[in-house]
Amino acid sequence: MVLLMHNIPVKYSCWFVWGADFYDLVFHRNDYLSDHAKKHHRASFFADFIAKKYSLSFIKNLNAIAANQQDYEEIKRQLNPPSKHYLLDSLFPVKISDQLDLQGSKILLGNSDDVFNNHVLGFSFLNSIEQNLKCIVPLSGAKNKYVQEIKKRAKLSKHNIHCIDDFIPIDAFNKLMKEVNTVVFPHYRQQGLGTILPLLLNGRKVFLSEKNPLYRLFKSWEVLVFVLENINQYDITKPLSKEEKIQNKTALLNVLNETRIKKQWLDILHT
Repeated sequence: MVLLMHNIPVKYSCWFVWGADFYDLVFHRNDYLSDHAKKHHRASFFADFIAKKYSLSFIKNLNAIAANQQDYEEIKRQLNPPSKHYLLDSLFPVKISDQLDLQGSKILLGNSDDVFNNHVLGFSFLNSIEQNLKCIVPLSGAKNKYVQEIKKRAKLSKHNIHCIDDFIPIDAFNKLMKEVNTVVFPHYRQQGLGTILPLLLNGRKVFLSEKNPLYRLFKSWEVLVFVLENINQYDITKPLSKEEKIQNKTALLNVLNETRIKKQWLDILHT
């Protein structure tokens, strides 16, 4: 990447898209922020200028991009990437975890303290639900004004919202996820895929914004996910049926199994 940024010739270059490496490019961030989140997103003019200059140079010198279809569509919309696209549905295959068996009925709202979680937007949708809900909101990391405001709003909510503002090890996190039956991600961008996939595989119901490329990606894989903008008391409180859980598990394993992902990698590397 450094070589491409400085226009140093290389024989062949392919960008293997992870997610944040694209969505964190500064010159299109506002597209993925709710109105409230935009007020809290501040970047220095100098940092934006430098990032934009080198990011555009990097894109210009690429030969190809390897990404899932929806991330590639977003890259085409935002940038001027090379036309050569290798389909890579995921950098890694999925594996079923035996540590996430369902033992509760809580809601997971967001995946981090990052402003792109659009937490307040999520609160607004949940506040439309009359029945009292128990929610978990991961906020460990920064101690900035945004996080402090989210914690204050959580206390004012009519629902029982538990904000986690301390880092917890993976075993403790998995134990906490056992209590989660429903996932609400108000993001407008692909984010938290490493959290969503194991929960979907283990039978959780997931709500995503229609603006989120992940929503379109899951639908193309025939994975049953629900529209955040259409959230209602019936859907938020009713768990997936046994048949729906099997449908999601089968659909994900059909696309993200080790054999298929390995073949995609080999097709790219042998080109």
